Amino acid sequence: MQILYEGTTDIPATVSEVSRWITDPEKILLYAPSPIEGKRLEGEKLWIRLKTGVSLIEKTNVEEKGDKVVITVKVTASTFTNTPTSEEEITDHSLMSFFEDWHLEPSTILENGTRIVKVWRDIEKHKLRWLPLGWLVIQSAKKDIDKMKEVWK
Repeated sequence: MQILYEGTTDIPATVSEVSRWITDPEKILLYAPSPIEGKRLEGEKLWIRLKTGVSLIEKTNVEEKGDKVVITVKVTASTFTNTPTSEEEITDHSLMSFFEDWHLEPSTILENGTRIVKVWRDIEKHKLRWLPLGWLVIQSAKKDIDKMKEVWK
């Protein structure tokens, strides 16, 4: 496992609310950089369209232990910039993929809140291998965690 970045925040929402928000296009658009639109696909997949391209987000694993939950999503970022009509349009233009592990547990500082520890890991470059894509993910991740805290109130 290659960890790119880990961010922690507490937000005033329950663990079950945050669990749902992780794959809710409307909630993701609130903190995503330069958001345009998003849509749920079949099952546990959705896409988010940003000014820089479309990302496919797929929930790949959920582990529950008592009041703690770990949700893993795979993000496939593409260079496709139009509104996609199929999952293949995104994957055919894939730039990179990586995983996000969302560790959720009741907050110790906010009543009825959730502590989120979000880990970005295991980047795989599909195109433009010479670009510092890991660095770009880290810079975006640092902004994500702060913006998430601001908008998920």
